[in-house]
Amino acid sequence: DPNKYFQRMAVGEIDINAKKRRSIKSMIQKGNYSQKSTDEMLKDPSHSPLYGEWNDLCPIYFMVGATEMLVDDTLKAAKKAYDSGVKIKVDIEPFMHHTWPLFLRTLPEAQYAVVRASDFIMEHLSIS
Repeated sequence: DPNKYFQRMAVGEIDINAKKRRSIKSMIQKGNYSQKSTDEMLKDPSHSPLYGEWNDLCPIYFMVGATEMLVDDTLKAAKKAYDSGVKIKVDIEPFMHHTWPLFLRTLPEAQYAVVRASDFIMEHLSIS
């Protein structure tokens, strides 16, 4: 039953990444994988866009829920883009989860988010 499988996965009874972790661990032991520390890997531009180049990017519209775990990364990315001369807009929606703009039929905040995103795109494409 797929529902029971996903329920077990959600509560941590099933680890869908266990095989992948074993594979990466064996690659490291064999010397076929980067010996960088986690901190070094997280600061590598190929692993995290926060440490990449932000110059000459198109305007960026950041939307984040105030209670989600990515709010700090969103603000860091927005600051990095702004400091690089990129036009940005940041909206922080109180009490919203990570994917709230996808729930157009159930959340009024999602409808407003999509309208704001559309306005942002039209503004920067010079569409009236």
